[in-house]
Amino acid sequence: MPCDRCGGAMETYELDGRDAEACHECGFVDVPVRHEPEGGESESWAEAIRRFQEAYGDVTVSEQDLPEGASATDD
Repeated sequence: MPCDRCGGAMETYELDGRDAEACHECGFVDVPVRHEPEGGESESWAEAIRRFQEAYGDVTVSEQDLPEGASATDD
């Protein structure tokens, strides 16, 4: 079976009874992945900062530490 990315030969690896295909030429690995978080509600920056500061009370987070466009008071 040729590689979906470059057309090179795929090699099969087995671990614990599972197989995975990998291309030695380009490094493509045919392993399905999920790019969304699993379950639960999304969390605002304010909630995340509160949770972080509860766990690490001696550390503070300022507005300049947040990604562009985010606010510590976003809910």
